[in-house]
Amino acid sequence: MMRRFCDLFREDPDATPVYKFLADGGSVPRAVVDTHCDNPRCGGCEVHIRLTAGESTHRALDFSVDLAAAQLSSPADWSAEELALAKELFVDPRTRAAIDLRHQAVRAWGLARLNARRRPAANRLYAFEEFSPIHETFAIHFSHEKRKWVVIEQYCVNPSCDCEDVNLSFFLNEPNKGSPDAEFTAALDLGTAGVGLPKEARNSPPESLLEAFKASLGDWKFQLSRRRGLIREAGRRRLIFETEIQARSKPACRIDLREITVQRGVEAEALPAASQAPPGRNDSCPCGSGRKFKRCCGR
Repeated sequence: MMRRFCDLFREDPDATPVYKFLADGGSVPRAVVDTHCDNPRCGGCEVHIRLTAGESTHRALDFSVDLAAAQLSSPADWSAEELALAKELFVDPRTRAAIDLRHQAVRAWGLARLNARRRPAANRLYAFEEFSPIHETFAIHFSHEKRKWVVIEQYCVNPSCDCEDVNLSFFLNEPNKGSPDAEFTAALDLGTAGVGLPKEARNSPPESLLEAFKASLGDWKFQLSRRRGLIREAGRRRLIFETEIQARSKPACRIDLREITVQRGVEAEALPAASQAPPGRNDSCPCGSGRKFKRCCGR
C-alpha cells in the first residue's frame, strides 16, 4: 500500500533538508508530499512526489522517482521549467539523502506489520535488514572528503531495556554479503550525545567523519531517535521476549479478578475492594479453585 510520509510521521521542517530546498528554490514557494510503498515484501524503490504551489496559479507537479536507478518519470506535457524544477530537487545529494531516509522510514514502519515471529538472540543488537523478508538495505549514505561512505546501524530492541545507544558501522561504498569488516565502528548515546567504542571494536571513526555523518542527517538526534523507535517497534512485534513468555505461562488463578466487571454481557457480583485484608494462609483461595490460599495463589 502506498503511504504518505506526512500521514505516518510528525514533520520537523527545520530538520528536513527537503523543506529547506523547497523554501529556497524557485520564485514560487512549494511544498512536497512524498508517497512510498510500505509493503516490506515489495522490492520497489519508487517514490511518488507532488510539488504543490500553495495559493499561486501554478499547477501541482506529480512525478515519480526510482531511488535505486536515480531516474525521474514525468508527464509528457510538462514545460522545460517544470522539468527543471523537479530535477533540481535531486541535484543536491543531501536532498536526495533526505528523500531516501524518508523512504526507509515508511519501509521500516511496514516491517512491524509482518506476522512472522521468532525468539530473539540473547544480548545482541539488531539492524533493520534482519527484519526484512527481502534483506532490503536500510543503509545511510553520505560523503566525506570526496569519498562515499555507508553506515549500518544496530539498536537494542529489548522492550525492558531503556538504553538509547546505537552502534554505527562505517563502510566504504556499499557493503555486500561477505564484505570485509567495517572501516570504523562507534557507539553513540542518543540521550547524552556521547561517543564510545563498542565491545570488541578496534577502530573508532575520526571526529571529522563522525561529524560529516551527523551533518548529512540534519537534526541527527531527531532522525536516529525516529529510526530507533521504528526498529524497537518492529522488535516488539516480531520477537517473542522472555517477559512475554513468562506472562503467557502464568496460571489463570493468578489473574486479579477485581479487573473483571462484566462476564458475557451480565454484570458480575461486586468484588472485594482492593484495600480489603488478604485471606489467611489456611483460608480458601479467593480465586475459587477450592484449594487453600497457601497452596494456590498464596505460594
